[in-house]
Amino acid sequence: MTFRIREDGEEHIAGDPNCPGCQSPDDEHWPQLHRDQVSSCPGLVHVESFPKEIPVAGSSVLYYCDGCREDNPI
Repeated sequence: MTFRIREDGEEHIAGDPNCPGCQSPDDEHWPQLHRDQVSSCPGLVHVESFPKEIPVAGSSVLYYCDGCREDNPI
């Protein structure tokens, strides 16, 4: 299944640990395991960065979990 974090953003692939849509900030590897100890979510958290001139909710990086579908779970 494919999805977008932002309407005009990159296309991500749910469950793919090598998702081509993830734009890693600071050269980190994304997506990463959700690691939510409370919900035990097995999903992957995807990331997308964009120019700082276009902040979304005060940030230039957005995260999305493909398991529980939580926005910005970090």
